[in-house]
Amino acid sequence: MTAIEQIRENVAKLYKFRDEYFKTYGIEDAANKTQRVQQEIQSTIQLIDTIKDQVSPDLKGELHFLRGRALNATAEYSAEAEEVLGRATRFNLPSAWNELGECQYKKGDLTGALTCFEKALRLAQDKVYYRNMSMLMRSLPWKTSNEREENIEKGLEYARKAIQLDMSDGHSWLVLGNAYLALFFTVDSKMESLKHCKAAYSKAANDPLAVVLPELHFSKFHWYEEDYAGALSSLQRAHELEPTWTECQTKFDECLKFLTKLSQMVKNKGQLNQRRLNALTADINTSQLGPYDKGGTNLTSGRKPDLVPMALLGEGNNEDKVRRLIVSSFLR
Repeated sequence: MTAIEQIRENVAKLYKFRDEYFKTYGIEDAANKTQRVQQEIQSTIQLIDTIKDQVSPDLKGELHFLRGRALNATAEYSAEAEEVLGRATRFNLPSAWNELGECQYKKGDLTGALTCFEKALRLAQDKVYYRNMSMLMRSLPWKTSNEREENIEKGLEYARKAIQLDMSDGHSWLVLGNAYLALFFTVDSKMESLKHCKAAYSKAANDPLAVVLPELHFSKFHWYEEDYAGALSSLQRAHELEPTWTECQTKFDECLKFLTKLSQMVKNKGQLNQRRLNALTADINTSQLGPYDKGGTNLTSGRKPDLVPMALLGEGNNEDKVRRLIVSSFLR
């Protein structure tokens, strides 16, 4: 095995160790992942430095790329990785441009990252390059709402292209789901977009490598659908997978605080006194049932629904049943 082949193999092993960490150690060892990955990076760099002089001159570009990629294996920005990858891009390798873009994205240099990803895509089509462009487009600053919407739509298109190159990649499905979610909240508010988002997340969850990505579980579509148990469970899972991601715990605490307060408000009837509650309920009469007072509608096939107390309502559909209610709210 040549020196460059050894380096390729060890960098591949490093990323396999990182991406399949939970296959080896389990979720309960998530707190040690960052440290263990860093140790693997150091071992890989030591090997590269030991045999780099054996690499032929015509492979120097790939050597710089592989060393930079090893240094770039953590979630944190590495100035050394950026420097080494900068040297690798002089050889105009698409993989080097993409890796440098990822490094600059971590740094917060979105303009630099955009330039790198665009150059990588001009040289080669790759699902990872398209995924990175999709994520970047949704992160770019904007001056007008139209510009923001255009970026979101471009991000969706890049995510679709990543899927077209590999329908089985769960990470690409995750990025597509995020793109549809951004489209829903930013551009069209169509339930179809939310439906596509959920379908993409579902496909991502079927990939054993993608299902352990904390980003898959840090989504707000559960919250939007008022599936509060699902929202809390997802946030908790994201934090279990990446204990250093403090935003997960912060969001979980905020959601729990809101739900606790909401539960208390419902229990205390909006902190309205009994006299006020009696006045509100006294205003309820059968005429407020509208078409359901004397008959039915197309929804009930013309049948008059039964007026029943809350105790007789069950979870799910309550066919041919109706309730008279008044909604009160407490603003603070």
